[in-house]
Amino acid sequence: MNADSFADLLANPFRLHQLSYHELRSLVLDYPWCQSLRMLLALKSKMDGREDQQSDLEMAAPYA
Repeated sequence: MNADSFADLLANPFRLHQLSYHELRSLVLDYPWCQSLRMLLALKSKMDGREDQQSDLEMAAPYA
């Protein structure tokens, strides 16, 4: 993901379906201090109905 696609994703989070959960998760692991990535990951896990949806939300909350 480059800077332009990241900015576009922040402006239009409905495009999260284009990214895989694992790609977004690896970005969060690379940049753990980025609150925007954590919020997008929580949203993506909710969209996908993942089991770790609650833990992603709990990890994003302190950064919000």
